[in-house]
Amino acid sequence: MKHSLVLLLALLLIQCSNRRHKVAQMPDISTVHTKDSVNWKALGPFGMPSHMSNISAISQNGTGNFMCLSVNPENAKDILIGHASAGIFRTTDGGMTYSQTMHLGFASGVYKIERFTDNPKHLIAATAIKLDNNLQYGYGLIESIDGGASWFRNSLKVEPGFESQEPFMDIVITDPKKCKSLVSISRHKVYLSNNAGLSWQMSYESQYDLKHIIVNKDDPQTIVVCGNSILIVTGK
Repeated sequence: MKHSLVLLLALLLIQCSNRRHKVAQMPDISTVHTKDSVNWKALGPFGMPSHMSNISAISQNGTGNFMCLSVNPENAKDILIGHASAGIFRTTDGGMTYSQTMHLGFASGVYKIERFTDNPKHLIAATAIKLDNNLQYGYGLIESIDGGASWFRNSLKVEPGFESQEPFMDIVITDPKKCKSLVSISRHKVYLSNNAGLSWQMSYESQYDLKHIIVNKDDPQTIVVCGNSILIVTGK
């Protein structure tokens, strides 16, 4: 009996020792560094002045709250960056200097910039401003045909006004070869275009908030919209 207890105690001590050894061998996540982690650097923009609205005094500079970017495939130093309320910033020297390129007479947030693959100078963007958790407004889509140097309003547009219009959350070109079929979403509505954004049709209205569009690359006719619910359509 005494021998059995001694043997059992010895086994327990061995297991505890092995467990302590395993725990000691586990790396502390706070001290783990990947091979490429030191290559990250801040790109900016830093403290850029914004083109302010005559109806809003938010976002006095361009720092923080950047929502999206688009890199020119023909020039990696030419980058467009969408801000949550201060419009679009552009750098043509890889981040050394920036300028604001969207001047429409009122403050604007940009949640998504999409570039037409058949013409990299042709861009389309979804606009929205989030003032706080309860106040949002949008005025539709904007376009550029000069690589983002200037912008104009797309045919899918509404007049800006506090809480009077839904913010536009996303825009996706579903056929990257022909670039004719587009899908865009506001907070509750899905819009389709079959002529590269010249005209639009409201396809669906959801009682839930819509956030993001995903297109199946192997089957562009299959589109998923994510939000407070999941929508899917095939063969639109």
